Amino acid sequence: MSYGLMPYAVDLAELRSVIGSGSEHSLNALLRSSWGRELDRLDDLFDGQDGPSAREAARHLLLGEEYHQRSGALYAYCLKALLEAHDCASFLPNGEWYPVRYDWFDEVRGELKDGGVSFDPASLTYRGQVVPLPSVDDFPQIGCIEADRAAELAAEFDAMNEDRIDPQALDGVREMHGWFRECARTGRGLVTYYH
Repeated sequence: MSYGLMPYAVDLAELRSVIGSGSEHSLNALLRSSWGRELDRLDDLFDGQDGPSAREAARHLLLGEEYHQRSGALYAYCLKALLEAHDCASFLPNGEWYPVRYDWFDEVRGELKDGGVSFDPASLTYRGQVVPLPSVDDFPQIGCIEADRAAELAAEFDAMNEDRIDPQALDGVREMHGWFRECARTGRGLVTYYH
C-alpha cells in the first residue's frame, strides 16, 4: 500500500462556519453533491465497524451533534471528503509527495535546513487542528497550518538558497513552496492528509 500527502488550500473560516453550523439545508445540499457519493464509498470502507455510518458522521459534523468517540478515522475521512466537495477548499499538486515513505519527511527537513529554512515537513502530518474531532488511532494523519503562518512560510521559502538543496529533493521542496505560495496568494490555510 502506498502512503502520501494530500494538500488542500482551505478557507478555514468558511470551513469552520460550516462545521457545527446546525444547518439542515447545508447538510442536505452537501449530501446531494459529490460529498454524498464519497460518504457512500466510506461506508463500504468502514463496513462492519462499530459506530455511525458515514452519513450519520457527516450529520454530526455539520449539525454539531455529539461524536462517536471511537470513530475518529471515519470523521477525519468525512472531513477530507467535505474538503473535496466544498468550494472552500482546493486540492494542490502533490506529485512529489504521493507516494512517499515517511522517512522522506526527515530527508526534506534536512535539505530545507541546508537551504536556510527551519520548517519540519513532518509537522504536516500532525500539527494544528482543522476542527475538533475524536482522536484517530492510526490513519489518516492530519495537519493544519493557519493562513498567516502559511504566508510566513511562503516568505521563508522565497528566501531559501536552492543551490544548497540536493537535486533529488529539490522538486519536492519546490512543490511544497508552491503550496505555501498559493495559500499566501489566496489568504487560505493549508490542510494536509497523510494516509
